[in-house]
Amino acid sequence: GRTIILGGMVTAVSDNPRTLTVEIWKKQFTVNINDAKVTPSGNNVQAVAVGHKVNLRGTMNADNGVVKADVVHDTNLQDQLSADKIKERIAELLQRINELRAKLNLAPISA
Repeated sequence: GRTIILGGMVTAVSDNPRTLTVEIWKKQFTVNINDAKVTPSGNNVQAVAVGHKVNLRGTMNADNGVVKADVVHDTNLQDQLSADKIKERIAELLQRINELRAKLNLAPISA
């Protein structure tokens, strides 16, 4: 049936097909992500790694208990993207400050 896992920890990753072992509530689930939409990595299933927290939606096979994921959201990748955007913005602001300091004949601020 339909399955939703929120805040699952990836404890293992396998290839061919790309599967994750996801642990939540001290229970382990095998999740096939081969055909899943993976965010925010632009559908790069290789970006999901051991130690990452994921939210996913899919369908569990009643015979073997394997979840075939439709959507996987890797919260670690989201956090990294946010941090990268913040660093990029800080660099832009520092450049702008240094441009203004130059107009005032002041020494630039180093990064």
